[in-house]
Amino acid sequence: MSTQYLKVEFSNPKSLSFEQGWGVRIMVGSFIFIFKTSTMRKCLFFTLMVMLFYNCQQPKSDSDFIAIENNEIAEIIKAVIIQDSLDVFKTENGVRMICEDLIRVNIYVAPERKVGEHLPPPPPTFTTISIQNLIHSKIHSDVFFSSKDSLFLLQQNFNPKTLKISEHIDVGINWTPLKKELQKRENNERYNYYELSIPVFSADRQKAYVVLNHYCGYLCGSGQSIFLKKLNGKWIIIEQYRDWIS
Repeated sequence: MSTQYLKVEFSNPKSLSFEQGWGVRIMVGSFIFIFKTSTMRKCLFFTLMVMLFYNCQQPKSDSDFIAIENNEIAEIIKAVIIQDSLDVFKTENGVRMICEDLIRVNIYVAPERKVGEHLPPPPPTFTTISIQNLIHSKIHSDVFFSSKDSLFLLQQNFNPKTLKISEHIDVGINWTPLKKELQKRENNERYNYYELSIPVFSADRQKAYVVLNHYCGYLCGSGQSIFLKKLNGKWIIIEQYRDWIS
């Protein structure tokens, strides 16, 4: 069985890749650095350090290039609420709420698996995904994110842990603070709410990945991955699939 490796592309012109049998190969201008590492954790650590280095070296106008305007994020959230028919509008009789705080998606590098080796499970959270799964996700037989998006995807790990979006959406929605709902769950009180992630964008800002979770009680809930594309200036859900159900 062949082993896949992760390739992370820089631009202008920089490149970084995880090479089979080596670890990390980094090219900056005309300089090439090759580091042999014992674990992919070390590769990930060095990758993040390199990313931080380049962020510091870029002019301020370029270093914050992953900061997407709140209005753009709000349009995506509205598209998910409306197109997925979430019953969270104040005009409806339902009691479902939706968190006003979006959660950051944590993107990690899955370690390389060798024949016969048992790897530890991924981090225990519904808003975590490996960079390999994102890059290899296919929608209608077409790759959604490409290797050219890889660095940009990883840099979105530096997004804020939560982002309050309710003030940027002008339609009547039953918003609820995430902290309040988590307190209900801790106190074994009744709860029924949706939780959305901060969108993960492609480098050209024309594609987005969102996680939607629904919590309705002990052993009651579900979660799904949602893929959106900007078509004619509007965000459209082009695919969604269930990640978990209880």
